[in-house]
Amino acid sequence: MKVMENTPERLVLDDRPVVLGSALAGLVVLMAGITLATLAQSVVAAMLPLLGVALFGVAFAAVVRRSTATFDRAAGVITLRVARVTGLTEATYPLGDIVGAGVETTRSGSSAADGGGRRTGSKLHRPVVRLRGGAEPVVLNDVFAAGGGAEAAAAAVNAWLARRA
Repeated sequence: MKVMENTPERLVLDDRPVVLGSALAGLVVLMAGITLATLAQSVVAAMLPLLGVALFGVAFAAVVRRSTATFDRAAGVITLRVARVTGLTEATYPLGDIVGAGVETTRSGSSAADGGGRRTGSKLHRPVVRLRGGAEPVVLNDVFAAGGGAEAAAAAVNAWLARRA
């Protein structure tokens, strides 16, 4: 997630999967073109690229989503919006219930050990907000990703919350 706005009154974090969305949309268009070109030769031969159109289309709908977290001091709330192909969802949490932000980490790749006995794969992260009373953390972005984006988002939230005093 990237910081889009950071003022004393508002903090806006946004995740736009432009590369992933563009890649999947490009694959759908490519497979549709192959389907049309193949259709002129044989309907049966066009079935395989048509299956590709369907699979990449489903992947686009399932995976591509824009997440926006808005921390609004004046309204006293956090608003989480997730826009998908299937629609928009929104959740609101009281700002006073937040104790801080953190990062959830998981491991991708194989669960098998390499030659040295270590698990292979890479660590993936996503930012979360912790609530009072030990409630389940609020996930700011459903997608686990590599890199330092989740840590940067959590640090921005914690710095913004610290300005509260």
